Amino acid sequence: MDQAVRNVEGPGALEPWAVPASTRPGTHSHNAGVMTDTTFACTRCQRPGPALEKPPFPNSLGQRIHAGICQPCWQLWLQKQNQLMNHFGLNTMDPDHRQMLLDNLKGFLFNEGPMSQIDTALEGTITHISK
Repeated sequence: MDQAVRNVEGPGALEPWAVPASTRPGTHSHNAGVMTDTTFACTRCQRPGPALEKPPFPNSLGQRIHAGICQPCWQLWLQKQNQLMNHFGLNTMDPDHRQMLLDNLKGFLFNEGPMSQIDTALEGTITHISK
């Protein structure tokens, strides 16, 4: 039996994140022209966009991102995450720092909760070097 059409419940069933994007509700493929990625209306930008190839995390949050966030918005998050890590000197081994990143991810992608603000008032200046 083709695994893509197997029931997703019961023994031997596929995990929900393993179901191909083309079989998820609300998705479709474009076969005309050069665009072959699965597209859908992104919940963040409200525009049609290409879906992520797979969930970014092996949990329910990863599934939620995969089901509703387009590739361009995910790339914007990765840039924002990098800014946060550099600005606040975050260490991903620290559970508090990981939680801060998760809170900001939810704020950025799903508009849930506050986002940490990066103070850019001194951008381009070096304040820790004395002459």
